[in-house]
Amino acid sequence: MKLGLLNKFGGDEQCLENEFIPFYDSFVIKDPYEQGTIIWDEMKQNMPEIGDIIMTPYLDRVRDDVVKLKNLILSRRPNISYVTSFTITCAYIWTFLIKSKFVIEEEMIDENAMEIFGCVADCRSRLNPPLPQSYFGNCLVTIVSKSSRIDLVGKEGFIVAVEVIGEAIKNQMKDEELILNCSWYREFCVVDMKQTLTIAGSPKFNLYDVDFGWGRLEKTEIISIDLCPLASTKIQMEI
Repeated sequence: MKLGLLNKFGGDEQCLENEFIPFYDSFVIKDPYEQGTIIWDEMKQNMPEIGDIIMTPYLDRVRDDVVKLKNLILSRRPNISYVTSFTITCAYIWTFLIKSKFVIEEEMIDENAMEIFGCVADCRSRLNPPLPQSYFGNCLVTIVSKSSRIDLVGKEGFIVAVEVIGEAIKNQMKDEELILNCSWYREFCVVDMKQTLTIAGSPKFNLYDVDFGWGRLEKTEIISIDLCPLASTKIQMEI
């Protein structure tokens, strides 16, 4: 919609409200703990190894399925405070992959082993001072969820996964000091990546509603991004 208006008015930003105009000034970001330097130094020393990608699966979850899973969770664990479409979908994929691995490889389950799930969250509004939602640039923190492997492969594994992912998101995103002092990044740097599942992306980037002048998109794939909008359902989530 915004692109269409800009095109109609020849790129004149006066036709848009201020909230829709991209904000580029990264110098307003206060970084008292020098997170930028810490993260950059760590990345230079420990560049991740990228293996061969054999295939990328596409698993569609429609709204009705997610609602059913939400109702299942809340009926069994009514005290869980953070149950969303995101936590439901991530927990489903996480437990499915872990269970499948041990069935296929016929491995013994180490009761003491930990499994890690990582995702990113938008922290623009949690900086001091907060950045506007129109800020054009990365402003993400990593959120780490942990659970014992034996719990995740058990009968209640899916419910356990929903709970630990939701609690990690809720607790970290209300801890302003943790976000500012880079503790979130240090925690992620020490996890065992062999036992870690991470996702990236955002359901907010709804490219299927954008008309670039040649009609709406039928299918979009974003390199290195695992969570995208989905054209065929209203839930806008594709893993």
